Amino acid sequence: MNFIQKLEEQSQFEGVLLFKEGVFLRAYNQGVYILTELLGYPFKVRVIKLKTLKNKSITTCAFPLNTLAKRLSNANLTELGVSYPYAYNHESYSLWFQRHCHEESFANEKAIASSEPLKTRDRRASALAIKKCTIEKNTNSIYIKLNQKQINYLLNWQQGCYSLEVDYKFIQSLKNKLNFRTKNGDIDY
Repeated sequence: MNFIQKLEEQSQFEGVLLFKEGVFLRAYNQGVYILTELLGYPFKVRVIKLKTLKNKSITTCAFPLNTLAKRLSNANLTELGVSYPYAYNHESYSLWFQRHCHEESFANEKAIASSEPLKTRDRRASALAIKKCTIEKNTNSIYIKLNQKQINYLLNWQQGCYSLEVDYKFIQSLKNKLNFRTKNGDIDY
């Protein structure tokens, strides 16, 4: 099965398709979304642009085959790998996919900026800082600007929907934003 066929199979399947690649199982697009966002696995998500598909972006992640029973104990083995049916909101997936593709291009832009002359880099760093999370103090309140992942989490959160580990990671991400800003003197108490 070629790469394009794998993407087509995943787009038509309601859940996760994991394709066996050596000793790894690899997920694409919707499968990556379900594994990382809905099931809360902390896999590294990569965004790849395919020249054969007019530079279309795809997302991918992988994990060792020998950890399958621990991660997806109810998964069905197939001749190509594994299938794991899982209903998800297609609109939320589209927003997640757009965000990941945007973050990847933003990271590439940042990498290019680090190779530029110092004056240009300083201007670009200032522009990037404006786009990033900010905290403002207003009388008795502190406002935290949430990133898209945090907004999606709050919009989809329901008691018992996510594991405690995922909830703790979300709270830690908010705490990290507060600690980063206060350590750098950006909040004046």
